[in-house]
Amino acid sequence: MSATTQDDMFFVKNLDFSINSISEPISCSDKKWSGEKMIIIPSLIQDDFSREKVIKYLCKFDWNKFGTCAIVPSKEKQNDYSNLYCNILNTNNIFEEIARRQDGQYGKTLVVANRYGGIDLPDDACRIVILDSLPFFGSMSDIYEEKVRIQCEFIRRKIAQNIEQGLGRGVRGEKDYCCIFIIGADLVKFIMSSETRNYFSLQTRKQIEIGLSIVEMSDDGEEKNEKYLMDLIKQSVLRDDGWKEYYKSEMEYIESDKTISNQAMLMIEKQSEQLFIDSKYDESALIIQNFLDNEKLREEDKGWYLQEIARRKYMISRIEADKFQSAAFEKNRQLLKPAREVSYQPFSGINASRANNIQNIFQKCGTYDELILQVNDMLENLSYGV
Repeated sequence: MSATTQDDMFFVKNLDFSINSISEPISCSDKKWSGEKMIIIPSLIQDDFSREKVIKYLCKFDWNKFGTCAIVPSKEKQNDYSNLYCNILNTNNIFEEIARRQDGQYGKTLVVANRYGGIDLPDDACRIVILDSLPFFGSMSDIYEEKVRIQCEFIRRKIAQNIEQGLGRGVRGEKDYCCIFIIGADLVKFIMSSETRNYFSLQTRKQIEIGLSIVEMSDDGEEKNEKYLMDLIKQSVLRDDGWKEYYKSEMEYIESDKTISNQAMLMIEKQSEQLFIDSKYDESALIIQNFLDNEKLREEDKGWYLQEIARRKYMISRIEADKFQSAAFEKNRQLLKPAREVSYQPFSGINASRANNIQNIFQKCGTYDELILQVNDMLENLSYGV
């Protein structure tokens, strides 16, 4: 259940769980992990293993002994598979094709869009998963919050949860196993970046480490071409004894994971929202204001919470609400524009602050590899239709 319950915010805010119930959950110390995942990130093996090259290679086979599945975030990404040897799934054929796969009718790679949960492909129904590109949210409120709070812990936890659900589509039990390919510069960056990798469960982080280590342990003189990817797949699906023993021994080192979201932030949001529901608008706004006064937050998050105050003040005084919305917009220009006139600073070219911003981005990258992932993500977004 680690993928489903990774977002502890839902339990506190929506189901009224106490903080103690999620910081000290009931757990089984003997059950540290379940199922076997060989996670492979081709672009970290060799630079020319691009997203396009990997999907063309993996999707050209007729897999007649087991099933394969590619999960993409959108129909636009799904279109990249339309000219390959694949079954493109949609609302009209998805349940029929999944049932055929579960009955042992394999063949072409199934390609599904934005279905990170709700697909059950146990055992031979799926031995290879292609997780392609970073997931995005489906609801308008989540999409909006992601846009205006891109560095927010809760947003990143939700994204990590979707990724973990995608990783689990082919491993549905303790004895199940699967080979998972991670492709797409934005997804690779999110998984490997020091800023976001800790939002995954300890089990997933360890599986990623294992996948990287088996590549490092390979012969340095070995040519890393498409055949090398197939050799890795064979270690998993043909049940190589060395691989199984190595995976088991490494996974036994996992400790229990008790990290949860920012408790103070969870509690004030929960309390404030309940007061808002009870029509106690001033009290609801005051809780958020006290939180802002006592917590050190990023400017974009300060703006977000000022907008939340404005939303509450709007029920009492639209003039007062607009003052808070103006203050919010000054701190985060992605938020809603206030009714009053907004003063913009004229663009004056590359100034000292912009140079400092560039330097800060470089300093956030702990290693050269992280910097390359950041650059690759930017370059991949420089394409028509994105």
